[in-house]
Amino acid sequence: MDTVVDGVRAMRREDAEIMARGSQRNMARNWFNLLDFGRRTGLMNDAPTAFSRQCWHDIGHDDEGKAVPEPVIAQLDQYLDTLGAEITYGRLTEEQIRQMFRTAYIVLRGTGCRPGEVCSLHRTCIKDGTGGPIVLVWDNCETDVAPFGAGV
Repeated sequence: MDTVVDGVRAMRREDAEIMARGSQRNMARNWFNLLDFGRRTGLMNDAPTAFSRQCWHDIGHDDEGKAVPEPVIAQLDQYLDTLGAEITYGRLTEEQIRQMFRTAYIVLRGTGCRPGEVCSLHRTCIKDGTGGPIVLVWDNCETDVAPFGAGV
């Protein structure tokens, strides 16, 4: 998937100039709509789950220079164990709240996704690699599966 998106980003017009951002965005949107259709209809059941959209594949936003600076991330990492301290959240225990905040931060930091994108992830987005790596599946289509946090 990275290769496909990189190819879209590198596409050139007939005059050899890089395609306009809007054209890249439209091409990527059409590609992802096709993949979403294939997944929804079961036509891609044999395709590996890792072959799916990730938040860094978004061509629609020009966020270069807006990332949290590394020194700030390093400082946040130093206080990882204190995230969620002294906060109540429904009937969750103090340890559950701490783990929830820790997990949210790690997912945000590790994926580069925006908070709203992470909140829209579905409960089924984590795929166990059965002996391999655990995969976060970015499924940007509408489904009947409740997103993370529903019913908490």
